[in-house]
Order: sequence, then structure tokens, then C-alpha cells
Amino acid sequence: MAEFAMTMSVSRPEVVNNAGALQGGLIATLVDVAGGEFGLDISRTATTMTTANLGRTGDRSGRARPQAVPDVAHRRRAMVMRATIYGDRR
Repeated sequence: MAEFAMTMSVSRPEVVNNAGALQGGLIATLVDVAGGEFGLDISRTATTMTTANLGRTGDRSGRARPQAVPDVAHRRRAMVMRATIYGDRR
């Protein structure tokens, strides 16, 4: 299986919540884009990807440069991706 990671630079204080963590919507976007790009990279036939469902559990996002490392949970009729998020303390 191919290895893939996507990092997002965070430089604006407006994207950090009151607890000091990156806003959840930005982490969800990072996961969505990373999973889709990785899926296209490993697919032999797909030219587009569509997100049908996106869920998130846990919070290890950190603040400075969150990184999503996606992998394939299963691949049947649909490709199901999952991603681990690493923060500045990987």
C-alpha cells in the first residue's frame, strides 16, 4: 500500500478555539481532502471521489501543523478511508 500524508499550515489565531485546539471543521476538511487524494492515488479506475459520510472521533489536532495520514479501511463497492491526525507533538 502506498504511503501518503497531507499537512496543513495554521497561521491565523481565528482558526483556534477557546481550548487552544484547531477548529474541528478545518480538521474535517483536512481529513476529507487527504482521504480523497489518497484514494485517487491508489485507485486504478477512479478519476473523481465523492464523500458520502464523514465522521470524526478524538482530538489530537494540536495547533501548528496538523497532518492527516489516511489509509483504506476497506474497499468493496465503495472505498472507505480513515485518517489519523497528528498535531505538533507527533
